[in-house]
Amino acid sequence: MKSLQTTIGVIGAGTMGSGIAQVCALSGLSVSMLDVDEQPAQTAATENYVIERLRTAFPDVTGGGPPA
Repeated sequence: MKSLQTTIGVIGAGTMGSGIAQVCALSGLSVSMLDVDEQPAQTAATENYVIERLRTAFPDVTGGGPPA
């Protein structure tokens, strides 16, 4: 069966939008994010932001918690 590449569009790069984008990206989907202000979308796309969110959400798995 032929696989289609899917791109997910997320409008809003706040807490909820960036979380949705993160889950989609971790699932292997291509993600486009749009926000009224460019800065939140740029911040949400950085690797450090994603890593810190994962550490906060899953401290037992990642060996960390919220940054001190």
